[in-house]
This record gives sequence, C-alpha cells and structure tokens, in this order.
Amino acid sequence: MKKEKFVVAMLGLALLMPTFNSCKKENHCLGTGVPEVVKTITLPQEVKVKAQDPTAVIEVTFKLTFKKGDEVVTEAKQGEKLTFAEVVSDNPDFEAQVIKLNGKEVQLPYEFVLGDEAPKVEISLEKKLAVVDLSAIAFKNAVVTFKKGDEVVTSAKEGEMVEFNIVANDGFELKSVTVDGVDVPLTELPREITLGKTAPKVEAVVVKKVQHQYGVVSLIGDAQPYHAWNKDYDMQKSETEDFTWIAKDVEMTHHSNGSRTFKFRADHAWTDAEWGGFTVTGTCEGTAHLKSEGLGNAKVAADAEGTYDITFNTKTLKYTFTKK
Repeated sequence: MKKEKFVVAMLGLALLMPTFNSCKKENHCLGTGVPEVVKTITLPQEVKVKAQDPTAVIEVTFKLTFKKGDEVVTEAKQGEKLTFAEVVSDNPDFEAQVIKLNGKEVQLPYEFVLGDEAPKVEISLEKKLAVVDLSAIAFKNAVVTFKKGDEVVTSAKEGEMVEFNIVANDGFELKSVTVDGVDVPLTELPREITLGKTAPKVEAVVVKKVQHQYGVVSLIGDAQPYHAWNKDYDMQKSETEDFTWIAKDVEMTHHSNGSRTFKFRADHAWTDAEWGGFTVTGTCEGTAHLKSEGLGNAKVAADAEGTYDITFNTKTLKYTFTKK
C-alpha cells in the first residue's frame, strides 16, 4: 500500500512539472514567478556644443524638450512613446543646424519609442544670420529694387548677395548714388552687393530732368560784373562744343555789401535750370548742382577775385574758371 501511494505521488509531481516550467518561462504565474522590471529612464535636459568665433571658442547650450502626449517630461519608462519636441539655444547668435537622435538625423518634432537607455542627442550648430529688411530704402522720385536672381525681394539674409538698382521716375534723373558711403558710378548700375547685419545705407541725388539746350545761359548774382540778382551777364554759345557756353574776361568780384555769390541760369528765368553749389578758388573746374539739389549758390573765394574766362556745359554741368 505504501508503495502504491509513493508511485501516485511521483506521478502527480511529474504531471505538475510542465506547468511549473511554463510559469517560470512566462514569469507571470501566481505565486511562482517574479514580474519583469520596467526601467525608468532619465531624459537628457541639455547638450553643450562648442563654436569657433573669430576671436574665441564659445560654448553654446541647447535646452532639450521631450513630451509624452502634451506633457513635458524629464523621465519616462522603457518602451513608452515620446516626442522629441524642440531644442533652444542659449546664444541668440547660434542655432541648431543638424540634430541627431541615437545617431539618426531627425527633424523636430520627432516621435520615437524609448529604449532601455537614455537617448543620445547630438547637435551641430551654425551662426544665425540676421534677416535684413530692405523695404525701408526708398526715394521720393526714384525706385529702388533688390533682386535675388530674377526675384525682387524686400528682405534677405546677412551674407547673401543681392542685385541693387535705382531708377529715376519719369521727368527726373539720377545724378549720384552712394552705398555705405562708397560712390557707385551710374554706369555700373545695377550692382551686386553683399549684405551685412543691417540694411545698406543708400544715398542718391535725384533731380528734375531739364532740357540741355537753352536760348541763353548767363551769370547772375553779386559776384558777376553787374553785381545784381535781377540783371544777367550773358554767356556765348560755343560754336564747336554742344551744350557749352563761354564768357571771356569776366570780372568776378564782390558786391559792395561784401557778397561774392552767383549762379548760372537759363533763359533769364528762375526755374530748376539754375546751377550753383560750388566755390571758385582761382583756376579750377568741377561740377555745378541744380537748384533742386539744395546746395545753394556758387561763390568766389575771398582770395580768388579777379578776371576769368569761364565755360559751362548744360548737359554735363561741368564748369571751368581760368584766372587771367
């Protein structure tokens, strides 16, 4: 009888073994297995990147944001679905160029499943370029344009090359242009320029277009022989040079009130076809300026009074004074 009980007991144990092994393998049988441990992973909060400035090495810190749904999280469990939401630079001059998560280049926001280790974030950076506003560069009687290729633009990035041009409106003409203090020959427009951090400083002289042929051109004012602003000293039209007027043996001296100012003017009339804005310093040459340029009268220097042969070209506005 004892022998039979022992055999039955052994048989029962043998029948139970497969179930026990299965429970051990699955690790979830009541009272027989240990539940699997799910790791909690701390997520990286920042990445430091070194940048080479022209004068020093700069360390830029990027703050990292991870989300679970709409909630910002600093840790999560292995196997959870997360979103790598954004990176923010602590230096306004630098921004992230390439972002890698666990060795893979990604575009944010980026969804991923958290592994059994903290995600590895790598960032390469680039210097942030200013966006230069070009729309405020304007003139009353001319049109300024900036182009990239065939496209007219009102803004562009620092360091970009753009084509600059300025064209006078109908009835006006361009006399001079400077960009950032450098003279731009009118024959070289349009011109390509490279933008800095701010909009280029453009200065232009735009004047009302006037005819170049006149019935008569004269000198008027205190310094000319009549010493008057209501009586013209007429010049003679050149027989050999177009648009050129000549006056010989002209006494250029001061008025009794001490004034030595004068102008060239056309057709004995006060219109925009009157020219000044320069000083006679003895034998000299130069370019006169239209009334609309706002540079005022011409004048004779105190030590330059005397007798002169004078020429003036109404197209180029070039003058010569030859002291005798």
